[in-house]
Amino acid sequence: KIELVQPKKLAEALSNYHAKNEQHPGLDGFRVRIYRDLGKNARAESEAIITRVLEQFPGLHAYRTFDSPYYKVSVGDCRTRFEAYVLRQRLLATYRRSFVVTERINFPTTE
Repeated sequence: KIELVQPKKLAEALSNYHAKNEQHPGLDGFRVRIYRDLGKNARAESEAIITRVLEQFPGLHAYRTFDSPYYKVSVGDCRTRFEAYVLRQRLLATYRRSFVVTERINFPTTE
């Protein structure tokens, strides 16, 4: 029989951590932001950019977010900043104004 003795605050911290991850699954990581704009055409432009980037770079994942008043398009699920910079280098010829951002990314797939 094993008895686990731990401070009450540690148990509370772990419980809070699990609750947070259930609400927002994934992990902290990096993506490359290729579009950020506002205005009445921003939504349509962001959708067009997602379509274009998925055609140009098969296998790359694209994500659109709305952070009032901006529509943003980010690509990739990079676990390290270096990995995001390498991805940005691939995208620079087409998306010259791209930059690396910190975001909540999806868990890696086992392919």
